[in-house]
Amino acid sequence: KKYSKGNLERERTSPSSPSRLCGPGRPRRAGAREGEKEREREKDEKGGNACGMKRTRRALTMRPWGAAACALLLLFGLRALAVCPHACSCTRSHRVADCSGRGLDQLPDGLQHNVRTLNLSRNRLQDLDGLLGHLAHLRTLDISRNHLARMPAGLPRALWEILASGNRLRMLEKNDTAYQWNLRALDLSANQLERVVFINNTLPDLRLLNLSHNKFWTVPTNMPSNLETVDLSHNFLVQILPGSLDRLPRLSRFYLHGNRFSSVGEPAFGRLEGLRLITLDDNPWACEDEENITGLLAWDAADLRPRA
Repeated sequence: KKYSKGNLERERTSPSSPSRLCGPGRPRRAGAREGEKEREREKDEKGGNACGMKRTRRALTMRPWGAAACALLLLFGLRALAVCPHACSCTRSHRVADCSGRGLDQLPDGLQHNVRTLNLSRNRLQDLDGLLGHLAHLRTLDISRNHLARMPAGLPRALWEILASGNRLRMLEKNDTAYQWNLRALDLSANQLERVVFINNTLPDLRLLNLSHNKFWTVPTNMPSNLETVDLSHNFLVQILPGSLDRLPRLSRFYLHGNRFSSVGEPAFGRLEGLRLITLDDNPWACEDEENITGLLAWDAADLRPRA
């Protein structure tokens, strides 16, 4: 279609022309332009303009009852996120979870990532490998009296205390504790342990090691150097290998009762400078041979220092 100058002028002023509806159109006098702007504003307020674009001039306001309702929804929403597993009881804002004695054979769902104390004792758990590593804030873990044949792999590194007595552990491998830099107490009593392996310069904060009621024949070597209490009572110990206790300058309590010692020479305890208590009762001492107990008789009962 060809347009002449007159046709183009008519198109600009035609009521059906899109440019007339959506655009500014022909230049008009100042008064006409102000009147047109006023009419456009009235159209916008009623619902929109001819181009289908809607505008609103309403301000977002909230009434008092609406604010209260939102606060309640937020509160219940946060509580819903902090759910305690149905098989457990939780206290202190769900940071202490007691799941003991529930007959569990697997880790319960819904444990909060910020839990600090977790009690899973007296259940039927057999394998926890890789299931607890996400609990980055966990400080105390009680997995005693379960059916575990090995220490769980991938335990949180923030742990202070591991209670794993009364399981079916046969060996403690070096990697089981290699990354427990913060561990202070380790209870492995009442298992079937015959050997434990520690890596040099690991477990720097470990103060208490309970290995009682196991199946040790000799005192474990290479124990963490900052230990203060070691319980090896009620094992099958018959000897202390030379050098086994040389790296324990802070050891103050040493429980050896209920074993199979017939004699222990003085050199075995010679380097335990901090030793204050040692229990040796309930052993089959060969008292008929004085040389077998000479070393023990040389120790002063009050401070466990050799007499001059």
